[in-house]
Amino acid sequence: MSTRPTNRFHTTLGLRDLLLGTFLAHLLVLKFIPMSLIATVSGPQHLMIFFLSWTISGNNYVNQKKGN
Repeated sequence: MSTRPTNRFHTTLGLRDLLLGTFLAHLLVLKFIPMSLIATVSGPQHLMIFFLSWTISGNNYVNQKKGN
């Protein structure tokens, strides 16, 4: 049995990445307007860092797959 995920999983991950990217773009726009409000609502910064790194790693994977 192969340990690699199926293609369907990768497609779902890609869609999820796209949605996350759009969500992050909105968050970044909001961050410049009410900075203190966003800081209060989002609280821990490590969550933002996690989402950013997850999106970046997903994009890197997609780019690598296109290159092959």
